Amino acid sequence: MSRILAFDTSNYTTSACVYDTQAGIVWENRIMIPVQNGKCGVRQSDAVFHHVKNLESLFDDIFQTDINCICASRCPSERENSYMPCFTVGMSYAKTISSLYGLPMYSYSHQKNHIMAAAVTGGAQDILNNPFLAYHVSGGTTDVMLCSPDKEIFSVKKIGGSADISCGQLIDRTGTLLGFPFPCGKYIEKCSQGSLADNIKFKINDGFYNFSGFQNKAEKMYFENKSTGEICNYILSVVLSFILNSIASFRKVYGELPVLMSGGVMSNKLLSDTIKQRLSGVYFAEPKYSLDNAAGIAMLCAAERGELCGRF
Repeated sequence: MSRILAFDTSNYTTSACVYDTQAGIVWENRIMIPVQNGKCGVRQSDAVFHHVKNLESLFDDIFQTDINCICASRCPSERENSYMPCFTVGMSYAKTISSLYGLPMYSYSHQKNHIMAAAVTGGAQDILNNPFLAYHVSGGTTDVMLCSPDKEIFSVKKIGGSADISCGQLIDRTGTLLGFPFPCGKYIEKCSQGSLADNIKFKINDGFYNFSGFQNKAEKMYFENKSTGEICNYILSVVLSFILNSIASFRKVYGELPVLMSGGVMSNKLLSDTIKQRLSGVYFAEPKYSLDNAAGIAMLCAAERGELCGRF
């Protein structure tokens, strides 16, 4: 049995957790990075500063002392040369603790963190044993990946997604225009009126979808005084149409593989409920683990050590 301390310092959230390989998560805490009103994110230099400040208070309520190993998110994704300064904060803390106490240290990508958290909290851990499709749909990323089991739990190969802005950027830019606080996803969902359309047409190139034109359309609707509910419904219909269309397309190429949905945008209940009604074999993370978290990192570490209990 091990207790694993994990860090994830993404562009929007400072996260840490302790994962017990028999009991699951026994402690966790997250602090959102503040974003100025009217802004759609923060600069990396500001994110680094806030992570350092947040880590001063993140552990105020921690009661675990018997930690056996340390792990952290080291980079955004599995792609070559993937790098973002904010992840160096969590890595530095993890390395320091590892060195001070002589504990083994592990590191993984933020994207694998999301995928693993979705597999375990979504009750889909068994799909890690065979090839599957994974979606990471968040504030900064819209990636579709083909994953396969390997010595590092599973491999990740990007096969599609966004060719320009992410779904999260589309949502946040539209929400900011409408006067919502950042991040805007929950406000877009709350204000959406009626059922979502699934017939939005896309410009697609070899599995990659263009979304910036839909931002222009939302802005046009806003200046034409369309209702907030109508604009919100339109934006979510774009995301829904992308998910349904792309899953159908990739399954034609790779077969009827199971699909794992992760990332903050996929915490949207209206979207997830609609997708599950339309398609089978699609699994979603527990909503709070769709958002940025450190649990997936700890679960990856437990799996690498052969100690994953499947609880959370």
